[in-house]
Amino acid sequence: MAMVTAMNINRTVIAPYPAADMYALVDDIAAYPDFLPWCAGAEVTRDAENVHARLAIQYHGFRTFFATRNTHTPNDRIYMELAEGPLSELTGEWQFIPLDDQRCRIELKLQYEFSNALMAVALSKIFSYIFDHFIEHFINRARSQCKKIAVEIVHAADAGAQVQSLHLAPGATVADALATANIPYSDNISVYGKLCQQQTPLASGDRIEINQPLPKPPQEARRERR
Repeated sequence: MAMVTAMNINRTVIAPYPAADMYALVDDIAAYPDFLPWCAGAEVTRDAENVHARLAIQYHGFRTFFATRNTHTPNDRIYMELAEGPLSELTGEWQFIPLDDQRCRIELKLQYEFSNALMAVALSKIFSYIFDHFIEHFINRARSQCKKIAVEIVHAADAGAQVQSLHLAPGATVADALATANIPYSDNISVYGKLCQQQTPLASGDRIEINQPLPKPPQEARRERR
């Protein structure tokens, strides 16, 4: 019978999403069945020190599971170690390293070993697929959840028209755009010349037009009155 050897996974990717967002996706274990094709179920319990996760696996007719005990450092890293399952060893660590406000480097290191050679023969392809594509599935999840719509806000100013570019979540309204830009709402706002309401939905490429000068900030108005 072939010897059982430890397997090592080391993956690094640059993700076009903030580190906190990617951490949140990996931390949301209960959602794994929604986007991991091999995950048939997820059970999660949390206590003061650890997160306990049990993942059911269903892949090409095979069914099994593994459970880990995880230590989470919010928005930074997740350390995993085996609790139970067909493996004799599993340790791993996710790291989420900010590069700027919109990008991060994700590093995943895993080491695992099957409890015996028969398990290795039966399950090695399954676990190789799971761990080799782990980061890929989370990037795809981020891509599906983080699609933004691009809009512009054009408003009058003393020096001429000013334009602000925004990236908003799908389903955003005029009110959402104005709140993001810290602009008060008025009744004289249009989208491409058509008067709109606060709850008017926006589409990518829309231009919000504010048809009167914005009020000056109170501090500036007080200075001018002196």
